[in-house]
Amino acid sequence: MSMFFNPKLVPRLPNGFHSRSLLPQIRVVVRLLSESYSTDRCVQDRESYTVSYLINSCGLTAKEALNSSRKLHFRSAEKPDSVIAFLRSHGFTNAQISNCARTHAELLVYNPSKVLLPKFNFFHSLGISNDELPQFVSTNWKVILISLDKGMLPLHKFLKDEFNLDDKKIALCIKKSAWYSGKDMLSSLAANISLLRELNVRELSLLHLVCNVINILLAKPARFKEFVNKVIDMGFVPQKLTFVQALCMFSGTSNSMWEVKVGIYREYGFSENEFQMAFKLHPLCIGLSEKTLRLKMDFLVKKMGLKPADIARMPTVLLYNFEKRIIPRCSVIEMLRSKGLLKKEVSISTIAYPSDKCFIDKFITMNCETLPQLLCILQGKSIIPNVKSSVSLLDS
Repeated sequence: MSMFFNPKLVPRLPNGFHSRSLLPQIRVVVRLLSESYSTDRCVQDRESYTVSYLINSCGLTAKEALNSSRKLHFRSAEKPDSVIAFLRSHGFTNAQISNCARTHAELLVYNPSKVLLPKFNFFHSLGISNDELPQFVSTNWKVILISLDKGMLPLHKFLKDEFNLDDKKIALCIKKSAWYSGKDMLSSLAANISLLRELNVRELSLLHLVCNVINILLAKPARFKEFVNKVIDMGFVPQKLTFVQALCMFSGTSNSMWEVKVGIYREYGFSENEFQMAFKLHPLCIGLSEKTLRLKMDFLVKKMGLKPADIARMPTVLLYNFEKRIIPRCSVIEMLRSKGLLKKEVSISTIAYPSDKCFIDKFITMNCETLPQLLCILQGKSIIPNVKSSVSLLDS
């Protein structure tokens, strides 16, 4: 002790206390700092081990492993090894397991026999075969996070009682609802369906919502009612399919994205009335991505010379497959026009709407001797220069 402390050299404190009396407090601070450093070092070691495991055992990149390691930590490979072994025994590929580690790494420390196996057995009972299970789960790993007793089983009973769906369709509904983490999922679903039934929405439309976009029906009832009222205020009739389509677009599109989409229509010359006309005729026209909407508008307005009013009267043209239907047919019309074989201008509805047989009978059969390449153009085997660039853009 004399090497570190000499009482004669320690000054008196103003209050009369000897500074030696501070030694216990100093020792406590030193110990706390030491423990803190030790804890930080342990955390760093644990994180380092987790990152290394995710890279070496799950095939993640260093950046992916670092991001995933924020969701879980482990000091040994026992738990994640058991999960990976369990998944492989059920037919999951290395790529699917890597996807799990990348998007829902927390599943790697679940208890396979207590958490995973009961849910896998439940999916099997709904008709998901052993071969189908890996694809079924890996396309939305969140489905594993749903509680079996509090989520899956009650939802299964509700959908069976209300809509008499078969088990396999119910399994898909459960997977699509996996994004929802609230405790009142079932009460929200029941309340929103009840509201639509009060408005006399057709049962077929309700089935469409439940089977294809059930997430819309899981919104908080007050919020869902706002969407419903907004759609009604726009003039949509609840008994028609367009009502359900408009409801899907409103509830699935943020206000900011809605403004972006409307802005694109304006860029191509749509007036407010023309946009409203297009949306009321086919609400799904607002659901196209920004890139796809711009490319299709470029082709129709700039290359084909259509006016916004033409598209507004038939917004379905935006939803057809451009590569296989619209561009080949427009190419045929452009070829006929360039050769002076069109007696009058052709509307976009006449181009896009008819079946392949009707289109061939109307535009190709009577001109096949003069222009034998027309059928190849329609089949996409040959594209005229005026539209070739549009095809490459839409394929990208």
